[in-house]
This record gives sequence, structure tokens and C-alpha cells, in this order.
Amino acid sequence: MTAANEDANPMHPPVGDPSPMRNFYIIASGYLIFTITDSALRMIVLFELYQRQYLPLQIALMFTSYEALGVITNLLGGILGSRWGLRFCLLTGLTMQLIGISLLFVLLSASPWSKAGVILYVTFTQCFTGAAKDLVKLAGKSVTKLVAKDDVEATQSGLFRLVAWLTGAKNSVKGFGFFFGAMLLNYAGFWPALLVLAILCCIPLPLAVLQLDPTLGQSKTKSTLTLRQIFDKGRSINMLSLARIFLFGSRDLWFEVVLPIYLRAMFGWSFTASGTYLAVWIVIYGAVQSATPQLILKPLGWYPITK
Repeated sequence: MTAANEDANPMHPPVGDPSPMRNFYIIASGYLIFTITDSALRMIVLFELYQRQYLPLQIALMFTSYEALGVITNLLGGILGSRWGLRFCLLTGLTMQLIGISLLFVLLSASPWSKAGVILYVTFTQCFTGAAKDLVKLAGKSVTKLVAKDDVEATQSGLFRLVAWLTGAKNSVKGFGFFFGAMLLNYAGFWPALLVLAILCCIPLPLAVLQLDPTLGQSKTKSTLTLRQIFDKGRSINMLSLARIFLFGSRDLWFEVVLPIYLRAMFGWSFTASGTYLAVWIVIYGAVQSATPQLILKPLGWYPITK
């Protein structure tokens, strides 16, 4: 078979540099593992604090730092990624998550503490996990775009379908994390559950350090992204972004704090049952979210989106 025929045959794509695929697999697996620890940690901390007789409002206040640091990191993440690359973002995010989990072991001896002291301490630990979430999410979402861009026939290749599948799988993995965290707390207890999550966070680190391209995602021009450029998108885009902050912040607080406590307090559900309910909900939510562009835009003739 000639080189021209090989290029024309979609079943035999030209052999290229395997590094884009390697980068994709390392970051995608790290992103999905992190997502499990993130949602599992929410259930573990939430139900443990509820068992210690903290009020729902007090628990919600502890998680506001998670949301606030997520917003700040999301704002600065593009700058960090363009300057130091996606490997830096992934490793920093996983490390911060590991620190946030490790700090919570102190709660095992929290009995002499005042309630105000515990609230302030947990709020402090959530700063690490909130920043970690958006750093890892930046790496996970950016690498899919970079890999798909590197694939010449991205719209027809198995690589493109794999990228789309992994992106859509995030909600299912997040739902599993809710179930996993509640089950760990229910059957293993607080500190063993934290230990399992800490071990999970360590799994992607060796490959990310040794195999991930350190220049991936770095800006190839001398000029780097600035805050001015981020906000220079027009008033309408900035207002929409501000609205999204309140939308997702309020959604996360009622869904991931108020709802599980309500299920536990009003119906006497076990940790596992409450976590399972949230898991099923988030999977259905993800399916609706994925289908919405097609359901709305296809009748208008605007789907699939090509720009």
C-alpha cells in the first residue's frame, strides 16, 4: 500500500508522535480520579460534621471558602496554564487536594476545640480543595482541546469520540464519588475514608511527574495571558460569567450540602442511601446537560456546532 493510500484509509492512520495520546491519558485519568476524591470528600466531611451536631447553616458556611477559592483559581488558571503548562496545574491541584485531605485528620482530636474553632479550621482546609478542583479541571478540559486539535481528522476519528466520552463521563464519575464517599464513611469510618482518598490522590502523581510533557499548554508566544485580557471580552460576557458564579455556587451549596442533610434528617436515610440518591441525580443531570445543546439547537438548524 502506498503512502497516499495509507493517508486516505481511515482504518490505517499515519503513525505520528504518541506524546499527545500519552499526555491525554495521563491527564484524563488524573482528572477522573481527582473528581472521585473531590465529590467523595464532600460527603465524608458533610456527614461527619452533621454527626457532630453542627447546623446545616454552619456546614454551608464552611464550604463557602471552597466555592470562593474555586472562583479565584478559575480566574487565574488560564494565566498559570499559559505560563507554566498543564503539568504544573495538574500536579499543583493534586498536591493541594492531598494537603486539604491530610489537614482533616486533625479533626480526629477535635473534641477539645470550640465549635467556632472547628468551623474556621474546616473553612481553611476547604480553601485547598476548592483551588485544587479548578486547577485539575483546567488541565482536564484543556488537554482534550489540545489533543483534538492535534488530530487532523478529529471529527471522524476514534480519538475524537474518546475525548467526547471522557468529557461526558465526568458527571458519572462525580456521581460515583458521592456514593463512594458516603459508603466509606458508613462502613469504614472517618479517618479510614480520608486515608483511602489520600491514597487515590497519590496514584496519578508518578506518571504526571515522569511522563507528562512539561511544556504542554504553555504559550508559544512571548506575550502571556493577563487579567486585562481575561476581562476584555465585552460587558455582556462579563455579566454572564458573574451570573454563572452565583448560579453554580448556589446549586452546589443546596445540592451538595442542604439536600443530603435533609435526606438524613427528615427521612433517616443512611449515609450510603443518601450518597446513592445524589449519585443517581448527578448522572441524570449530566445526561440532560449533555443532550441540551442538541435538543435546543438541532430544531433551529444550529447543530452540530462547527465553530
